Amino acid sequence: MRISKNKMKVNKKIFIALFILMLILLALLIYRAAAKYVIRSKNTHVQESSEFYFESKIADANGTKEYTINDWDGIETKKIGFSIKNYIDILQYTNENITYNINVTDVDSTNLLNLKIYNSSNKEIVSGEEQTLKGGQNRENEYELQVQPKTRLEENQEFNLKLTIKSTQPYTKELTCTLKFIVNKPKEYKASFINYGDYVVLNLVNYQLYSNINVKYDNTKLILDESNSLINGTSITTNGTQNSFSISKEKLQTNHNYEILFIKISESTTIELGKDIILET
Repeated sequence: MRISKNKMKVNKKIFIALFILMLILLALLIYRAAAKYVIRSKNTHVQESSEFYFESKIADANGTKEYTINDWDGIETKKIGFSIKNYIDILQYTNENITYNINVTDVDSTNLLNLKIYNSSNKEIVSGEEQTLKGGQNRENEYELQVQPKTRLEENQEFNLKLTIKSTQPYTKELTCTLKFIVNKPKEYKASFINYGDYVVLNLVNYQLYSNINVKYDNTKLILDESNSLINGTSITTNGTQNSFSISKEKLQTNHNYEILFIKISESTTIELGKDIILET
């Protein structure tokens, strides 16, 4: 009987020891799991708080955005507005200040355009000049690209510009787009003429003249009526069989009709506009 009681005491001690060991192991497992959760949560928090947003509607990181501007007359300065922002919605924005620069280039290097960028204060931004977009809340900087022709451009002439917006701090990100300009001049004037037998009348309608009209005519077929008020004060030059003179755009009001009379040297002579009478701007 005494031996049996001793065995029971031993078994009880072993059971208690095993139970305590199991509790220790369980505690260790719980501690490790909790530690992993804390570390994971901490890492997630750091990742979310350091998100970098550097965006623009006009350009993207893939460089896939392309625009065609075909309402430009190639004479006036064309203005394109765009902005740069540090957020994608009201809750997701960059905390740090963003340093960046803007650059616009003529891809074809035509050297026919002046390309300028202005900020919202109408200050010209030099290509590559450092800009700052403040962080900590939703921010947006606005700019205007101005395209100015250096010389008179031809109808349907094309220009390809590349706009690059590149951040340098706290992270590097490049946004680009392509701007294709096609010169599409509005009709400046309309010319026609009527043959009255011994004379012809050149009709002009001014829509929107940007320069003077140069008129050339065959002096072996036609004599200009110089009494016309449009001709007063205008010198007539001769180059072989061709005379020429210039009509000042200031003398021609928009949407008005004007007439210039030419007397035919021979009534039987056929006169053609574009051949015997030529107009150029």
